[in-house]
Amino acid sequence: MGFMSSLRSFGRRRPAWGIALTAVLVLGLVAGYAVWTPLAGVSSQQPGQVDAAKELEEWQKAVRDQISQREAEIAELEKQLEDKPQDADLWLKLGDTRYALGYLYLMSENDGAKAEGVFKEALESYEKVRELNPAEKGVFLRIANTAVFLGDNERAEAGYREAVAADPADNNARMSYALFLAMAKEDYDGAIAQWQKILENSPEPDLADQVRQFIEQAEEMKKTASTPAQ
Repeated sequence: MGFMSSLRSFGRRRPAWGIALTAVLVLGLVAGYAVWTPLAGVSSQQPGQVDAAKELEEWQKAVRDQISQREAEIAELEKQLEDKPQDADLWLKLGDTRYALGYLYLMSENDGAKAEGVFKEALESYEKVRELNPAEKGVFLRIANTAVFLGDNERAEAGYREAVAADPADNNARMSYALFLAMAKEDYDGAIAQWQKILENSPEPDLADQVRQFIEQAEEMKKTASTPAQ
């Protein structure tokens, strides 16, 4: 899970980029799974306050419940695929469920080995979708985002390129790709090019403002990278 360590490290330098990439990796892909609900509900109280331990216990239980639900759904989908091995929709749902479970393992249990195994299985599911239904454009972004979690930058970049080529107006794919380029590869020119494409797609005002801020930050990072160390 090398990239996740890099994400946390870079997020300390550019928090907005780290938050945005986390959002597109999680919320943008596993919509329909409430994996972020208990994670967002962590108590804001200080550890010494009376209710902190109780709220933490409730949060941990909610996460365990979600893990159990995802595991049960995976078992059921795998059973259905025994009878319908060529059903691309089932493979897609299995991939999404495995991805959601991998995220829960990684972020809630901090179990990198478990998460990596499930993300690999998710990637296999998405590759099966691409084999069975090449017209499924959404699978390219799924493959790319899963590869990010696995630290496979080559596969991730190939997936992002396929995603933006399949739908040039997909701002979510371009945002994911831009953040990947900036954070994983430190390719600020490439990231800026993707953000500029988003602006050409006439995004909502809030997104446009965010993109302009990211471009400014990338320009600053370029200057920093080109400045010789004293």
